[in-house]
Amino acid sequence: ASKDLAAMGWNPLNVKGTAATNWGVNNTGGLGPDQYAKLGWTPSKTNYETCLASPIFQAAGASTLSIQYDREFLPNGAGSNSTAITLKGSLDGANTDWSKALTLDTQLGNQGIGPDNVVFNIPSELSNSNGLRLGFCVSGKSTYDITQFAVDNVCVVKGSAPSFVKCRSEEHTSELQSQST
Repeated sequence: ASKDLAAMGWNPLNVKGTAATNWGVNNTGGLGPDQYAKLGWTPSKTNYETCLASPIFQAAGASTLSIQYDREFLPNGAGSNSTAITLKGSLDGANTDWSKALTLDTQLGNQGIGPDNVVFNIPSELSNSNGLRLGFCVSGKSTYDITQFAVDNVCVVKGSAPSFVKCRSEEHTSELQSQST
C-alpha cells in the first residue's frame, strides 16, 4: 500500500506559488517498482518553486558527509526551458527558509534527466550538525512544462562519497522507500 510523503518523513512545501500539492508517491516508471516521490504537472500551477524537504539528519561529529540518490526528470516539450531542478541544503532544521538555503546542485529542465544515480560530497559548511535538511526543489513558469520529477533512495552517510547499491540501516538517515529492520 502506498504511504503519503509526510508519513515517510518527507515534507512537500511551497517556496513560491502553490505547487506543493503536486507531490505524491508513485511506484511505476523509471524509478519503480518500489515507492518513490514524484512531482507531477497536474493540476497546472504557475510561477512556482516547490521543495520536497527531507527529515532532519543527525550528523554531529561528521566533518565529511556524502549523498547518493536516484532521480528522473521528464520535460513536457520546449516550454521546459524555464524549469530548474535544484538540490538545496540548510542547517536550520525545522525552520529552514528554502529561498535562502545553500544550493548544492542545479540542472535546467530543457532536457530529460535519467533515471540516474547521483553521488557527491556535501559541502563542509553543512557538515557536523544535527540540523541538516535537504530540499529537492523544482521551479518554473508552469508545471505544465514538466511531465514529472522523481527522487528515490536518498542516502546521506558519513565520509567521502561512496557508491553503494543500498544504504545499510546504520549508515543512512532516510530513504523514501520503507525498509524493514
